[in-house]
Amino acid sequence: MLQLRLFFILISVIITSIATAQISSATVSGIIKSKVNKAAIPYVNVVVKSDKDSAFIAGTVTNDDGRFTISKIKPGNYQVNISFMGFEDKKQSLFVGSLSEFLEIPIIELD
Repeated sequence: MLQLRLFFILISVIITSIATAQISSATVSGIIKSKVNKAAIPYVNVVVKSDKDSAFIAGTVTNDDGRFTISKIKPGNYQVNISFMGFEDKKQSLFVGSLSEFLEIPIIELD
């Protein structure tokens, strides 16, 4: 009987530790560059919208190095809209999981 109790306690501890290992939000970052000359583009508009209803979630602009960072994005499916005058607008799907606090998007190139 004691072994059975210890077994259930061990299982409870393991399940609790797995459940608390998941995160509630993540920070998404990336770099925007020109497809023509591979140079970073500053001040590009980056907007994250919900994939299912296109509701605005968060937005920012890139810094002088073409880098953007958006924090407090909850796990789920999103659409990233990138726009800058003189370049074609770009839309990209984004999945934010619950296992990491940081998500680095590969370099996004604008035409």
